[in-house]
Amino acid sequence: MAEVQPLPPIIEPKTALLAQAAPPTSAALTGAWSFRIGAFTRVLMIALAVVLGVAAFIVIRAAVTKRHSRLKMIALPGGMFWMGSPEDEPERSMDEGPRHQVRIAPFAIGKAAVTFAQYDAFCDATGRAKPADQGWGRDQHPVINVTWDDATAYAVWLSKKTGVPYRLPSEAEWEYAARAGTQTPFWTGPCINTDQANYDGNYDYNGCGAKTGVNRQQTVPVGSLPANPWGLHEVHGNVWEWVEDHSHYTYGGAPTDGSAWEAGGRRVVRGGSWHYSPRNLRSANRNLLDSGYRNNDLGFRVARTLSP
Repeated sequence: MAEVQPLPPIIEPKTALLAQAAPPTSAALTGAWSFRIGAFTRVLMIALAVVLGVAAFIVIRAAVTKRHSRLKMIALPGGMFWMGSPEDEPERSMDEGPRHQVRIAPFAIGKAAVTFAQYDAFCDATGRAKPADQGWGRDQHPVINVTWDDATAYAVWLSKKTGVPYRLPSEAEWEYAARAGTQTPFWTGPCINTDQANYDGNYDYNGCGAKTGVNRQQTVPVGSLPANPWGLHEVHGNVWEWVEDHSHYTYGGAPTDGSAWEAGGRRVVRGGSWHYSPRNLRSANRNLLDSGYRNNDLGFRVARTLSP
């Protein structure tokens, strides 16, 4: 923020010197008035410059905030993919199977998780309470401490504001986007590194070298780490991400058309976070939470359907 400098003091004529002078002539009076008018004009000009400078800063700040609050979406083509993990994938869980093929229709998904700048704009517009940022920073950090209900309310508001129907991605859409055509545990391959994702690097994964000793212990701004082959940032780690689906303990009976699984228990989150070990970052990994749960490693990204 530019610092606003105080106005310079107004310099008055030295009356003591004027008292000793002879009575002023009309020319002298004109000169005195010219001096006072000139000084007053200069003060007004300085004040106007300060006011305009502050106004310009406010406009610039508003423009910066508006730019930072814009969503960047990645349009993905439809296709078929294998959802879940194969039975021989190291450190898998039973709820990641049975592995099954899913057909995905074209859709768009956030290039990154929704940021504080984007979510705070929603709070300002609706009077909703702003979630805490843990002192890590707002702006381009992913919003945290939001529930599934908060995330869906944001999508509803964004839809009304833009006239475009936004929503949470289905669990199948999320995994399809995160994998970006890969079938390995991570889009990076059979292993991952703290230069590629934000997780607790005090833990390894299957002895692959994911244990780097790096533990940031907080979120990083979105886009800080490399994008996957389809252009999505931080699908592994940083924050868990809410998806639309209800939770189930296996994929038995799951939709095969990419739609959300509506009936069931709690809600699903994906991707792992800064607080978790690398096994939780795998593309197939699932976690189940109550829709009203909030935490400092829990956020979301949005999606929208594309016309065929």
